[in-house]
Amino acid sequence: MGNYLMVVVGPDENVGDMKLDCEVLRKTSYSINILTNVTPDADQVFVSRMFAPAAGLPEDHVCGSAHTLLVPYWATRLGKKNQEMYVRQVSPRGGELWVSWDQDRSLVRLKGHAKAFGKGDFTI
Repeated sequence: MGNYLMVVVGPDENVGDMKLDCEVLRKTSYSINILTNVTPDADQVFVSRMFAPAAGLPEDHVCGSAHTLLVPYWATRLGKKNQEMYVRQVSPRGGELWVSWDQDRSLVRLKGHAKAFGKGDFTI
């Protein structure tokens, strides 16, 4: 995941309220920029936000690929291997996920609620 940049901020920082300049992020060498921190909330383990302005996506409200990086990081750091964790993506349109890290199989499991945002037909 060499084109991902993960920035871990202090636990007293409010990731959801942070204002970011997407033009600055667009000029970095990273296509995916993730902000995250651990939460003091006993029900949720960490929060995150994901930005990909160079790919035309200023902010993604729930990014599965970002969570494949975040989940092993936080599970290992917090000693939560092989157990389910509740996490939140705290962008304005944020979503909630239940995640787990199976260290033995190097497997991240994600589950949550999906919302349709488009519909179309493909002809092959």
